[in-house]
Amino acid sequence: MPPVDQATQWALQWQVKRRIPGMAVVITDRTQTLHVELSGLADRAGMRPVDASQRWQIGSISKAFSSIAVLQLQREGALSTDDPVVEHLPWAAHLDRGITLHHLMSHTAGLPGGSEWTPDSLLESARQGAVGVPQPPGSPFWYSNPGYELLGDVVEAIEDRPLETSLQERVLGPLGMRRSAASVVSADHGVDVRGHRPPRDDVLWRAATEQTPDVPFPTCTADGAIAATPDDMAHYLRFLLGGGADGVLRPEDFAILAGRHVRTDDGWYGFGLDTIESDNQTTLGHSGGMVGMFADVLVDRDRGIGTCVLINGYGEVSEANRHLLRLLCDLPSQEPVRPRPEPLDDGSEHPYRAAVGLYRSYNPWAPTLRILRADGELRLADPVAGSYEVLYPESPTRFRVGRADSPDVVEVSVDVQGSFQQLDLSGCVYGRARRDPAASQ
Repeated sequence: MPPVDQATQWALQWQVKRRIPGMAVVITDRTQTLHVELSGLADRAGMRPVDASQRWQIGSISKAFSSIAVLQLQREGALSTDDPVVEHLPWAAHLDRGITLHHLMSHTAGLPGGSEWTPDSLLESARQGAVGVPQPPGSPFWYSNPGYELLGDVVEAIEDRPLETSLQERVLGPLGMRRSAASVVSADHGVDVRGHRPPRDDVLWRAATEQTPDVPFPTCTADGAIAATPDDMAHYLRFLLGGGADGVLRPEDFAILAGRHVRTDDGWYGFGLDTIESDNQTTLGHSGGMVGMFADVLVDRDRGIGTCVLINGYGEVSEANRHLLRLLCDLPSQEPVRPRPEPLDDGSEHPYRAAVGLYRSYNPWAPTLRILRADGELRLADPVAGSYEVLYPESPTRFRVGRADSPDVVEVSVDVQGSFQQLDLSGCVYGRARRDPAASQ
């Protein structure tokens, strides 16, 4: 079986196993699209099938597009990536004056990760420096969506027009992505692909039942608001494979975009792009997540091939895309493994037992969070995705998230009969779910 057919068949089988409603797979080399596979439903509610004209929300893959606009403005002399952010946004009163655009673009500004609880950037941007525990500029890598929201606010301030207009004219159009949009708007919800999520949000998703349509969430921020067709994503993959494109970035500016600016757990981060070296392969790419939608792009520039996987439900999209690319490159690979069921513990013997439990919010990105004890650790878990961060206690009511010097902080409060009722994650408030069905499982 030819590699493209073999890889595509694997992706289709993976989609079925994970009960993902719809999927698009894009495979390209440096000059042309090799294959686009469309499968399943764009919207289970209306039973609309996936077709080539529909746009998929690509989430944080959009960060590189925002960085491209900034590098263009730097080339034009309108700004420098070494500019302090407050020079362009004087209203960001709480922000450390030493934070530069470079810090925002490389996630080294020391800002919290953000909870995506507001549909627009200005409220969250204005609060940066006053939520969580910001670390000094130049701190180790800490992924921050609010950092890129601030970056978009800078572009708007300089261009004196909406960010989505700048991205459309500066990036999407010149890249040939003319059917894509730089914002998610309500008018497109019945036309484009719709997000889906598991029917329960209090336990780990095990693909036992079909995923259900998610809530629409309009947004137009620089950290992730582009919606693109599969064919347009092939244009973007070729841009990455080619090291730039006429009218978009000069090669020396592309080298900055894809540079190795800061170490991460997996490799290096540039300006909205990850470089990962593993198992005889170097890849450049990024993943993205929206409300009920996930995407991943990867290119192997040495071998001249790129892949993109778009799904409108929960699944290990980054692991799946990496496996797909390695199949195409005839490299050994392991299929993505589902997260293990979350270990539940009522914390009855734990010194922080008053904080253990399930918490809910009206945040569509992460409607539930769970504090639990497992393997001798206190953890903050996303019950649906099966992901978690270790909590480092500073007091019975305050915990650093993921790292002892993390800018993200969980604070619990409102003690009622020995259980805290409120959880604040760097400014996003959750309330305890008084009845937790998973605790009895």
